[in-house]
Amino acid sequence: APSGWKILQFATMMPKVMKQGIHLHDPFVSWQPYHWSTRAYMINRAGMRTVMEKAYSTSSSMGGKDDVWSVVLEAPMVVSDEAIYTLVGDAYTSTGLWIDSFDNVNSTIQSNNVVNKDIMHSYSSITAHVTESNRDNDAIDHHHHQIDTLIFEESLLVLMNVRIRDTKGLKREIERIKQDSHDVCKFHRRCKWKVNVVVVHQDMLSSVRKHASSEFSGTSESQSSNVEALITLSAEPFNKFAFVEKSIPLMADYDLVLLKDNDQRISGFPWRTFLLQKKNAIISGPLRQSAHEALLGMAMEKQHMELQYFQFHEAHEWFHYDWSSRLITEVVPTEVPLLEMYFTLFDAEFARYFFRQVLSMPEFIAGSNSWGPDYLWCQAAREWDDDGDRPGCYLVPLVSSHENSQQIEKGDAFVAKGHENIDRFKNHPKFGKWMKPAFAWNRIVGGKNLLQIERYCRGKLKLKKEDSFDVQSCSMLVIK
Repeated sequence: APSGWKILQFATMMPKVMKQGIHLHDPFVSWQPYHWSTRAYMINRAGMRTVMEKAYSTSSSMGGKDDVWSVVLEAPMVVSDEAIYTLVGDAYTSTGLWIDSFDNVNSTIQSNNVVNKDIMHSYSSITAHVTESNRDNDAIDHHHHQIDTLIFEESLLVLMNVRIRDTKGLKREIERIKQDSHDVCKFHRRCKWKVNVVVVHQDMLSSVRKHASSEFSGTSESQSSNVEALITLSAEPFNKFAFVEKSIPLMADYDLVLLKDNDQRISGFPWRTFLLQKKNAIISGPLRQSAHEALLGMAMEKQHMELQYFQFHEAHEWFHYDWSSRLITEVVPTEVPLLEMYFTLFDAEFARYFFRQVLSMPEFIAGSNSWGPDYLWCQAAREWDDDGDRPGCYLVPLVSSHENSQQIEKGDAFVAKGHENIDRFKNHPKFGKWMKPAFAWNRIVGGKNLLQIERYCRGKLKLKKEDSFDVQSCSMLVIK
């Protein structure tokens, strides 16, 4: 199980989640609200401690003390399937080891809760169907019943930035880094995790340095020796690519470079499956999902929410439509002209080539906004590949849990500076050409949900209502 787990789910009513699990090389993934079911789960001692801390208290009365059980939920909860996993946190879903169900067994708790065979499926029936459908597919050989010992020969460099405002945030970020670095580096013979730690307040600086030295020096088994922290002081917003620019020389020593936001988790991310399914793509990235945004109660209030601009990258959307659910359950990548910068894996040789050019603009690096490079790198990758047989950017439909720490304050001034960056790159003779496919794709998918994207693409592709839809065909319209 992933490092730091508190609750493990061993059953789900969601057949598409079961089907995807059969295609994964990783035994657990981060729990999401659409992994319905409390039929079988296991909580460890740390998880029970969390439940007690959040739900239990005592009150004084004339006869002594009374036990008080109450839960204040941070978001609207519709079903217990959401409440228990959200309350405990650090929740993960098994991809292959299941407590199975029988299709004809009704609830013994609620007499009116009768099995609906349209939504209730046993794991064994799902497995039998998928295995039969993929009889000639060597990739599905019941590997989901085995825990691979797959180790990748490619060396990996991870680069990320994090802001520290208070002691609580410091402890949480250190725990994240320790868990995530352990859960990815164990699959590579050589792995380095470099973190730019930006401390907001002067009085926190010594405490941050002390904790970083204690946790990342590697002098004991409990410490992470593959993590290197660079600690700086700044109360002002900063450009995350300034740290990338300083790390360009280091890229020559690695095969792969991962850039990721601090709140995009790797613990619970199917890393082995991701590396296998990205194939030989020069750049690759996954879908993302905030568990909070996928709650049923939040879905009912979507018209009042500020949604991610690129809903195309939101995982729960992909389970709603025939074409996208097939891609996400079978983990089929799509070549796209635009991958956002929240979680991006590069061929290290290309990363050096690309960032040496793009980050040579001092006015961009010195700024406080990071917008721009993700509009360039997909087309740049396609042109960099002389043989033309490697995809520039693959969107791999696996889910990285987005904890949405909101470390970037996005006011009007921030947005204005972002548009200045975009214009600066757009007016550059080479970079402007690299941006054209991404701009065209933005017009297709930006600000739209998957149904709207399908309708738009069907029109562009001149498809009839009865024709099947393939989003790859639509993206190829703009990829040069």
